[in-house]
Amino acid sequence: MQPGSKTILLGLILFILGGIAFPAAILLPLLLGDSIDKQFSVPGTLQVTIEEPGRYYLWNEYQTIFKGRTYNRPEDLPDGMEISITDTATGRPFAFITSSSMSMHGGNEEKRSIGYIKVSKPTEIRVEISGDNEGRIFSFARATFFETLKRIFGGIALAFFAGSSGIGLVIWGIVRSVRAKDREDQDIPPAPDRPDQDR
Repeated sequence: MQPGSKTILLGLILFILGGIAFPAAILLPLLLGDSIDKQFSVPGTLQVTIEEPGRYYLWNEYQTIFKGRTYNRPEDLPDGMEISITDTATGRPFAFITSSSMSMHGGNEEKRSIGYIKVSKPTEIRVEISGDNEGRIFSFARATFFETLKRIFGGIALAFFAGSSGIGLVIWGIVRSVRAKDREDQDIPPAPDRPDQDR
């Protein structure tokens, strides 16, 4: 095998892996990273087991389907709605931080964040909503947006490193191959002069 051939082959493999990893780094976190929303009708209550610390959002699903029934409600919440989120183990209420900055749209479903709580350890919590007689659907879920972004950018960085390393190895392998060929040409002794033959 020519000098540099293995380096070129390794570089091509790394470049191909980088090309495969780039779209995978974007798609896999989006497909696998989202948490499952706990939907419930309001006014009403929801008992949730928290297994991972983090920021948990309460969502207003103003356009959705729940238990086979469609809901199309105004995006704005009605006056007088009360929100209570407590730790069932201690009975203490969580500080509810209002935030309507996030919204999600997909298919026939649309929702907007109402606010969130910060949970520092695994526990059981109770979400209680009162003061709305119209009937609507809320959901409660752990925020995974920033974690998903970290996975995406980390995957892209890894794919870029693999691809650029592959290109570098291919170039270095070509250089080695050319240098080896030049040395072979220099090592070939010149052909001896053939004496003239009298005719």
